[in-house]
Amino acid sequence: TVRALAGLGVSLRVLDGSAVTAALAGAADPYRPPQPGGLAAPDAVISAAAPTRRTRSQR
Repeated sequence: TVRALAGLGVSLRVLDGSAVTAALAGAADPYRPPQPGGLAAPDAVISAAAPTRRTRSQR
């Protein structure tokens, strides 16, 4: 596929996870402006910090 597309003058490059996500999102909705960085990659593990407990002196 790469050789066939290169023969047509198409330049190709390997994309990382965030670039693939942006490309697919843009293809799915071409009228929506691109989102800035900060989106998680599809295989990323998302976690939140544990909530802190307030002591009596902080209440």
